[in-house]
Amino acid sequence: MTFILVAQGLEIRPARDAVSDLTLTVLAAAAEFERAVIIERTHDGLAPTKRGGASSGAHATHVGRSTRVSQSCARRVPPGT
Repeated sequence: MTFILVAQGLEIRPARDAVSDLTLTVLAAAAEFERAVIIERTHDGLAPTKRGGASSGAHATHVGRSTRVSQSCARRVPPGT
């Protein structure tokens, strides 16, 4: 199977030729870089909240309620349905 991006003028072949390998390597590096930037921005955005003493994530009371609801619903469902 050949992957062709017409608008960008790219063609990636399964034969592992040099151009296809280079193209995939550059695209993978760009994706890895973008992921690292997103993680960095997320940490930078959460830093002021953590400095202020607030915690992130669900509160314990909410988790407890949802667990109790899930367990009570599970008891009402007849087995084997």
